[in-house]
Amino acid sequence: MDKRLAALAASAAGMHDPVDWGMWLGPLVMMALVLSIAVPVALARWMGGDRGGRVQTARDILDECFARGEIDREEYPRPRRYCRPLITSV
Repeated sequence: MDKRLAALAASAAGMHDPVDWGMWLGPLVMMALVLSIAVPVALARWMGGDRGGRVQTARDILDECFARGEIDREEYPRPRRYCRPLITSV
């Protein structure tokens, strides 16, 4: 009976070995989850190009509409009066 108890204790000690799969599986799954989210986000940002962080002003939009021919020369100056340039601090 003592031999069976010793064998059971030895096998139970082997279940909690630090190199057991259960100890490595959790962090591996977590790293795979983080990478499966981080890699596509990084690729999307990288492939998206440089936006330069510039905000498009109302004047820019008006100029684009004029350039595309959506508004004509007679209509262009009226809304342009209301578009003030941005004041930037030096």
